[in-house]
Amino acid sequence: MRRVDVVIPCYRYGRYLRNCVGSILSQEGVDARVLIIDDCSPDDSAKIAKEIAAEDARVTVRVHEKNRGHIATYNEGLLEWVSGDYCVLISADDFILPGSLKRAVDLMEAHPNVAFVYGGVIRWNGEGVMPSPRGVDAAEPFRVESGDAWITRVCKMGYNPVISPEVVARTRIHQEVGGYRPELPHTGDLEMWLRLASRGDVGYVNADQAMYRVHPSNMHKALLTTKFDEIKHYWVAFDEHFKKWNRSANKAELVKCVGGNLAGQALEAGNKAFYAKELALAASLRTLAIEMLPEVRNRRDCRMLGWKLRMGHKAWRALWWMAFPMWLPGAMKRAWAESRKKRAQRVSVA
Repeated sequence: MRRVDVVIPCYRYGRYLRNCVGSILSQEGVDARVLIIDDCSPDDSAKIAKEIAAEDARVTVRVHEKNRGHIATYNEGLLEWVSGDYCVLISADDFILPGSLKRAVDLMEAHPNVAFVYGGVIRWNGEGVMPSPRGVDAAEPFRVESGDAWITRVCKMGYNPVISPEVVARTRIHQEVGGYRPELPHTGDLEMWLRLASRGDVGYVNADQAMYRVHPSNMHKALLTTKFDEIKHYWVAFDEHFKKWNRSANKAELVKCVGGNLAGQALEAGNKAFYAKELALAASLRTLAIEMLPEVRNRRDCRMLGWKLRMGHKAWRALWWMAFPMWLPGAMKRAWAESRKKRAQRVSVA
C-alpha cells in the first residue's frame, strides 16, 4: 500500500485532536502516518497528543517550547518529516472523511502527472448532526486537468477554490517546489496550489473528501479581519505566483484577468462599506482596486464610488433620494412618492 504522511499543526485545538487523528488512522487502502506538531499551545493539546501517540505507533508528536507560527510549523512537517509517497496538511480542528485518502491516491496512481488532488468539503459548525457526505458521482467520479488550465480557471474565478483539508499532494513535487512562504501568512495556501499546478496536473475527486469546521476561532478569521485584507492578500498571492513561477505564454492576459476580478470585488466591497458609513474602508478598497488594475479608474463603478466619497454619505443619500425617481417606471414612481409622503409625515410628527 502507498504511504500517506499527514501533518497536523495544532494550536489551542486539543479538544478536536482525537477526532482529527482518528479520521486519518481509520482510513482503509493506504498506509497512513501522522505527525502532530503542537505549537506551544496554552491548552492541553500537547498532553492529548502524547496520549494519542502512546496508543498508536503510527503517531509521532513534536512540541514547540516557543510559538513559531503556522507557516514555520507547516514547513517543519512537510519539508523535514514527510517521506511517504503522498502528503497531507490538515488543521487539528478539521477531519477527513472515510475513503478519501484511497480515492485521492488511486487517482494519482492512475495519473502520474497529477501534482495534487482535492475534492468536495463539508462546512460544519460542529452543532447537531453533521450533514451527510456527498458520495462519488457515478457519472464523473473524478476529473484531471492540466496545471495551466487549472491556473487559468482560478485566475478567471479570482479566488481560491480549494478549502485545504481535502488536499493530497505528491510528496516529491511538494518538496521540489519548497515550503509555504513566510511573507504570505494569509493566503499561502492559494500560492502553494498555484505553485504545485505549475509543476503538474490537478485532480479533483467528485465527492466530499473532508470536513472543514466553522467556528469563531478559525485561524483564517483571526488572520483576515476585513474585506480589504482578504482581497489584498489574494492579490499578493497571485502576484507572487506570476513573478516567480508562471511562465505561460498568456501570463499578461492572466495578470489582467486576476486584477480585473479582484478590482471588481474591491469596488463592490467598497460600495457596501460606503453605505455602512465605513468611508475610510471604502476609500482604501477603491485605491486597492486601482492599484491592482490601473485602468479600472475609468470604469463607471469606480468613478461612481469616487463621487460618493467626495460628496460624503449624507449628501449622497440626499441626492440619491431626490434623483432616484427619474429612473423608475410609473408604478414604482407612485410607490416611491407614497413612501416619501409617509416619511415626511413621520418627520413632522417627530
